[in-house]
Amino acid sequence: MSRDFPAQIDPWQMAKGRRGFKGDWPLDRFERLNDLVAEAKGVATFEIEFGIDALGVSYMDLTVEARPTLICQRTLAPFEYELSRTVRLGMLSTEDDVPALPPDYEPLVVPEEPVQLMDLVEDEMILALPLVPKSGEQPVDASFGPAEDDTEQDNPFAVLARLKEERNQQ
Repeated sequence: MSRDFPAQIDPWQMAKGRRGFKGDWPLDRFERLNDLVAEAKGVATFEIEFGIDALGVSYMDLTVEARPTLICQRTLAPFEYELSRTVRLGMLSTEDDVPALPPDYEPLVVPEEPVQLMDLVEDEMILALPLVPKSGEQPVDASFGPAEDDTEQDNPFAVLARLKEERNQQ
């Protein structure tokens, strides 16, 4: 595990200094993520770059990759999900500033106090998880009951007609 990044940061100061951090962090250390996945083994690899664009908007470019284990909702079997997210976050003081962001920025309201760097990474991983995980590896047999063979099935109305004839013959 590489750890060339601080635990807490001031995103506004990082943007002014055009700082960047990258590293790995064990998946089992992300508590909120662990509540949403079947198994959190391995590491999350991330890279964060801070800056200020030509319009004066402070931003954070974040890329994260990981392979948590999810439960497929079609087969109910566990599978490794290829989690990959790259996003540009426009840093804002309040939600009122959201309309002023350029269209390719996602809003991030940043508090005045320092924030946990791994909380930012964990937030983006949670947002990258699918609402309904599907492994996509095997087709699911969607048939119900016994398999149909090539024999003809009786028409239910024909069966009723035969029963009615048999009753009338009695």
